[in-house]
Amino acid sequence: MKTLTLDQADRKDALLQALLRQSIFQDVPSHLTRQITAAMFRSFGKGETLLQEGAPAENLVLILRGQVNIMRGQTFLVRRGPGEMIGEQGVIDQAPYSADAVAHDEVDALLIPAGLARELLHDYHFTLNIIKSLSGKLREATQEQAIRFAAEENMFAAFRSHVHPRVLDDLLAKGLEEYGAPRYIDCAILFCDMRSYTSLSLEAAPEAIVNELSRYLNAMIEVIHSHGGMIDKFIGDNVMAVWGFEPPHEGAAIKALDCALEMHEVAQKYSFGGQPIKIGTGLNYGTVFCGNVGNERKRQFTVLGQPVNLASRLEALSKMLDSPIVIGESFYNELPWPRQRLFAAHHDVEVRGVGTITCYSLRRELNSRKLVRWGLIGCGDVTEKKSGPAYRKAMHSDLVMVMRRDAAKCQDYARRHGIKLWTTSAEELINHPAVEAITIATPPHMHCHYARLAAAAGKPTIVEKPMARNYGECLQMLQAFEAAGVPLFVAYYRRAFQKFQHLRSVVSRGRLGAIKRVQLRYRRRFTPIDPQAVPWRFNPEIAGGGLLLDLGSHAINILQFLFEDAPWQIISAQVEPGLGPFDVEKSVAALVKIGNDITGDLLWDFAAEKPEDWVLITGERGEAEFSVFAERPYTITTRSAGWETYPFQAPEHVQQPFIQMVVNHLCYGTEAPSEGKSAASTSWVLDKILGRI
Repeated sequence: MKTLTLDQADRKDALLQALLRQSIFQDVPSHLTRQITAAMFRSFGKGETLLQEGAPAENLVLILRGQVNIMRGQTFLVRRGPGEMIGEQGVIDQAPYSADAVAHDEVDALLIPAGLARELLHDYHFTLNIIKSLSGKLREATQEQAIRFAAEENMFAAFRSHVHPRVLDDLLAKGLEEYGAPRYIDCAILFCDMRSYTSLSLEAAPEAIVNELSRYLNAMIEVIHSHGGMIDKFIGDNVMAVWGFEPPHEGAAIKALDCALEMHEVAQKYSFGGQPIKIGTGLNYGTVFCGNVGNERKRQFTVLGQPVNLASRLEALSKMLDSPIVIGESFYNELPWPRQRLFAAHHDVEVRGVGTITCYSLRRELNSRKLVRWGLIGCGDVTEKKSGPAYRKAMHSDLVMVMRRDAAKCQDYARRHGIKLWTTSAEELINHPAVEAITIATPPHMHCHYARLAAAAGKPTIVEKPMARNYGECLQMLQAFEAAGVPLFVAYYRRAFQKFQHLRSVVSRGRLGAIKRVQLRYRRRFTPIDPQAVPWRFNPEIAGGGLLLDLGSHAINILQFLFEDAPWQIISAQVEPGLGPFDVEKSVAALVKIGNDITGDLLWDFAAEKPEDWVLITGERGEAEFSVFAERPYTITTRSAGWETYPFQAPEHVQQPFIQMVVNHLCYGTEAPSEGKSAASTSWVLDKILGRI
């Protein structure tokens, strides 16, 4: 840095005149500007430092010529040019400089001492000019932040297409370095390979290979993500996926098996080289190395170890054993007994590089397509789109018989939906030999009666929500199905939505920190009720209550699901009756305790002036906000990742994901999202709030 030479009067006058034309000195009195001296002018060579981060703010700098880079560490922030100020924040706050200022090229600048700068700040005109300058910088920073935010959103959108949202949640919560830190974990490993890929690809055009393989792999990605797996890598048509990166590790083997079963079925919908796709899958479980492998130029997050190698060998064995799925002994031991019975043992199997092992293949009778044939009791209007078509569209599922008391309407329903059998008798449908499983879609007053008949017939059953009119009827239903040894499910179908699966993972994995509070607000516009034609939802003899049982039950059940069915305590409840001729609940407010630490503030208003539907979950490190019913995006806000938005759109037939999970359970013993016990606990909460128990 050097002082400018101002020996010649004309040079000095020209420089001062140019200086006074700078916006910062506009309208500033001359007695103040006369304090600017030649000693304050400086010139800097390229790369020289004008201001140093952390140094005392001794000068307010006005750039006269050249460009100055503002840096923090090695990170470039912004470039300033002629007429712009730097260092003003440090001078005004009397704090150290917050960044480095480095000459980008040859720079001339005016360095106003901090004391003189603060004296100038007492002048209204100078202060106003400073404010204008700062406002311009703020506007520029806001625009830059918006551009960066949009770029980050695009980046995360692209990243989400490669990994499951839950994996992205962990990355954002912990950071890449912590998430990829080397460690040993217990996990389930899946290898999946397309049969005859090599020979078929030799006969296909390159474009056809790319298009057909991409469609197949996209479908496999969706299935793996839906079961919470992380795709480790693709090797041609071979897919490797892993479960168990983060605690809790319980259930990793079950999720991997459920995924493999669904992959096997979904793959059959696609073709390659003119042939239906068939796949072979190997599954193993064990302790593996996990972490980032590679260098800064090429790095991969992966798992390594003998269990991984054996999983690959098991996939190869699936061809030799003529089975779509082969699992290792350690994987078999992680499965509950109902899942273990899906497999047949093979002892003393020689595996290259491993030796003699025991492995298990999916039983041959399960390799073929199994079909669950449903009978629907109560084929009313609500089933036209919500559930009826879903029973036919779900894999391994068909709706073969329907029942309604009105014969003409029942026959018309069966005709329009392509169903051969119909009846006006529930007993006839329940005991019909063509019907293997029952779904009850009547109003709640008939749930307990029909469900007990279905249990006596030994047939698995889905009952519409709420499970029954009260908790006592729920207990009767549970006892009947437990005695019969067949499963009972309740159609709290929102548990199967990806939205709520994701939110449950966010909560259980601790991304929001320890959960402290949940708030629920649901308001619905008042609709006058005709006393001569009261809808059954407002008749306690039929519905068990009012809209709290019909709509509020969904919200309570979802909260139970998100908090992993932790026990509830009802601290206080206020119920205002007055809706309809039966005086059912008009509004309900409840304070609850969930588990040991979560307080709940719940409010329903069924006669409000304007609608409202939101839930806010608050933890020590973040919040999640969503609606129970509305089709709108949900948000997650954390200290580490900021504000994130996730889109949501309900499926065409809203019960189809739930029905599919129930069918998978009946075919393969996989997990179902809403069984009788959890639904009965929802009815217990409802009865407690209403003061009935």
